[in-house]
Amino acid sequence: TVSVTPSITPTVSVTPSITPTVSITPSITPTVSITPSITPTPLGTDSCLVNVDASARDASDVYQNQAIYSATESILHPPGTWNGDPNTGNAGWVVEANDNLGYSAPWLQLNLDTPDNVTGVVTQGYAFGSAWVTSLTFQYLSGDNWVDVDNGAIFTGNVDGNTKKQITFASPVNTTSIRIFPQTKYVTDDVNNLFTLRADLCLNEICPEPEPEPWPLLDDTPPPI
Repeated sequence: TVSVTPSITPTVSVTPSITPTVSITPSITPTVSITPSITPTPLGTDSCLVNVDASARDASDVYQNQAIYSATESILHPPGTWNGDPNTGNAGWVVEANDNLGYSAPWLQLNLDTPDNVTGVVTQGYAFGSAWVTSLTFQYLSGDNWVDVDNGAIFTGNVDGNTKKQITFASPVNTTSIRIFPQTKYVTDDVNNLFTLRADLCLNEICPEPEPEPWPLLDDTPPPI
């Protein structure tokens, strides 16, 4: 009898070679938002202001029909100067009217030589500080028709007689003429029911909001209104 030991091939356990996955975060250059440094130009010298000439201004009515209160006196005063003169005027257009008359209110009209994109209006009150317009509406000339600016929106006006107020239309208008209709006013007891206004047009861009300006010292007594 032959005893045979079977040949056994052992099973070898092999651990496979595993290449690990390496997560690599790419190098990203961040985008930096830079706000340009802008130095606002004072109203009155900024390119967006038209500085409509006195001869290109008109009004539906004038207080007591006096030239010293006419539309030609409605020019904004330049920064750093004072154009309200007790003897010669330039203190503002003045008209007597009730509040909230809509487009039946007296109007001040500013005219351009050729059509342009008017983006808004800058206003001031009476140069001697006794009265100013607190709300306004506007119309622009389109062909032969007067059209309400921003569908008849009422805009907030001034808070004193001296500081310029930037009024920006929601939709610029291409026109040669703008009419300003004062709606409400601030007045002291001695000026009764009078609207007083100075104004100019802005074109194509937004003017910087002006800073309040100090009251100048007046040596003379301002004309009564």
